[in-house]
Amino acid sequence: MGKKNKDIEANKQDLKASVLKSTVGIVPFAGPFLSEVVGAVIPNQRIDRIGKFVKELDERLSRFEQSYLNELIKDEECVDLIEECFISASRGISQDRRKYIATLLENGLSEERIEFLETKYLLKLLNELNDMEVLWLRYFYDTTRGGDSEFREKHADVFKIVVVSIGSDEETRRKGALQESYKDHLKRLRLIDEKIKFDRKLGMPEYDQVTGKPKSYYNNVSVLGNNLLRYIGMIQ
Repeated sequence: MGKKNKDIEANKQDLKASVLKSTVGIVPFAGPFLSEVVGAVIPNQRIDRIGKFVKELDERLSRFEQSYLNELIKDEECVDLIEECFISASRGISQDRRKYIATLLENGLSEERIEFLETKYLLKLLNELNDMEVLWLRYFYDTTRGGDSEFREKHADVFKIVVVSIGSDEETRRKGALQESYKDHLKRLRLIDEKIKFDRKLGMPEYDQVTGKPKSYYNNVSVLGNNLLRYIGMIQ
């Protein structure tokens, strides 16, 4: 009976995929292209990503005793966390992203700090960040002059500050807006702390001539941001 139910479910999934592929295929211009993407490219890429993720994960989980892992698999919260990590890994394009997720899961399964719900929440936060934003979060971990120079030099292209003024061209404005959006997103997620710049003479906030908003700076990673960085292996 169980096998029959599994076969029915598999047929249902195949039917859904077939209907989706057929629906996409009738689009006049891009139909054949999109049909190929839906039917082969996306599934194959996801399988490939999961395969690479499993290799990343195997290296990290090998430090656990097999008996310990066998006990963990009995916990529904643990299984749910692993499932969410696999889903995230299937969507992760970069090798760095797969490493982040594998390290987060390794830390989440650690005997010293088994908090599956907390780890799942940190995974959710990671899923909301793109790879550039993860680098920026790590950048704000050490904002001292000359701090963490090796990391900053490695990603110098990412951290090159785009200065936007009233006379800036469209390309500079676009790059500046994108760079600021990364920082704003980290701020909205409460991963970095923001401070308003004040004019010491006037005792009032300084305002940006381009945006009209109070000038601010980010001086450190928040406690939550710090926790995320540790779980994904960006800091010790």
